[in-house]
Amino acid sequence: MAPDGSFVASYGGKNGGPELAEVNGVVLDSAGRMFIVDTDNFPWILDSGGEYITRLGPEIPGGYGYIAPPYLALTPDGKLYLPEAAPESNRVIVMQLLPPLWPPP
Repeated sequence: MAPDGSFVASYGGKNGGPELAEVNGVVLDSAGRMFIVDTDNFPWILDSGGEYITRLGPEIPGGYGYIAPPYLALTPDGKLYLPEAAPESNRVIVMQLLPPLWPPP
């Protein structure tokens, strides 16, 4: 919504992009790209116009298992923090984004 409360945009589903069910968290990088965690628990990355770039997971490279974060955080240096509170994991996964995902265009 705009500062005056008017509608600006909607992303995902019928408007293109991933089918989002229940968004739990969204963070933006300096280029306006959206990093989204949905109830499917995969981080989605959309460009500033809402177009699909990629999805991270569900399996983490290197044999670290599956990713299922309820929310996320992104630092200015491109680290993506993905906490998990599932009884079998209880961990925080830190992913360093690399080109072409980082740095922002």
